[in-house]
Amino acid sequence: MEEFEVFEFPKSLSHLAVFAYDERRNDYLCRLAGEMVNASHLTTLKNSLLSEVYEPELAIKIRTDWNRAFDTKKVLCVTAKLDHPSETLYSWRHILPVHLEGRAGKVILSLSVYNYDSAYYHDKYPKKAYQDYQLSADDILY
Repeated sequence: MEEFEVFEFPKSLSHLAVFAYDERRNDYLCRLAGEMVNASHLTTLKNSLLSEVYEPELAIKIRTDWNRAFDTKKVLCVTAKLDHPSETLYSWRHILPVHLEGRAGKVILSLSVYNYDSAYYHDKYPKKAYQDYQLSADDILY
């Protein structure tokens, strides 16, 4: 894949995030974050490192899972539960590892799906309960 254009997916753009691996920092840098994805975090994602967005232990887990996805050529699905006093609110992140030729290198495409209004709930209940963090993986077919 030599060229990738996120605007080829206009209906998904607000749910899409793109992270590029920065070898020098051994971390993933967010290059694009759609509105719904950005609203589900306490900080602006674009131009932020994973280690700046998440607590250290969780950032390491995410980075490890993403690196393993590249190594094993698997698509990941991550489930997270939002900490809410009376409702069960889940989000799913579909993680596709893509290797782009040239200087881009390893890139993660993350498509987030919410069973709630992420902007509304994340303003009122900013804590995600990642103890329900689940991971499943499927092979990527070439």
